[in-house]
Amino acid sequence: MDETKMLSLESDIRQYVDTIFIKCSSFSFHNIEHTMNVVRNVEELAMEANLTGEKIMHLRIAAWFHDVGMVVSYKGHEAESVIIMKRFFSDNLRMDINLQLIENCILATRMPQSPNTIMESIICDADLAHVGEENYFEWLGKLREEWKKWCNMSLNESEWLNLNLDFLTHHKFHTKQASLKFHSVKEKNMRKLNQMLFNVLAKSTY
Repeated sequence: MDETKMLSLESDIRQYVDTIFIKCSSFSFHNIEHTMNVVRNVEELAMEANLTGEKIMHLRIAAWFHDVGMVVSYKGHEAESVIIMKRFFSDNLRMDINLQLIENCILATRMPQSPNTIMESIICDADLAHVGEENYFEWLGKLREEWKKWCNMSLNESEWLNLNLDFLTHHKFHTKQASLKFHSVKEKNMRKLNQMLFNVLAKSTY
């Protein structure tokens, strides 16, 4: 697909995804902002990994659609995202789009992540890139708000910090590109979580 057609297709996809999220704007974490961050990150990581333009195109499409299933079901939303993606392409048939490849990339983002290919690894790393970004704690607050509303999960401060510290401790990036790009800030975020937890526990002893 030439660049003009790709830009036109991606514009259509962006408008389609925007419309979906506008209809359900109560997600503070899994929203269009997060989606756009994942799209940007998959392209940057894929370019650093020297993937072909065709593979980058499929990764970007998967990134646009990977969370739209949230509007149908919070749990297991990735499968719903695949259905929505296929519905879009049933109305916008493109012979040079590999729907199976896009489906595999979307499903790879299910937690716990277990990617099988470089493309799946890239989208997994892009989806969790916020753990290694400077605005990590801003996104963490959004996730806490979302889980409280949609998962009925209400944790006290020490429980919340412990949960996220445990997640970061066991999390590993799947690609060397993501590790080089995000690992150092992730380590800084872990140190801050540790300090925050120490402070909370210290206060509770008084």
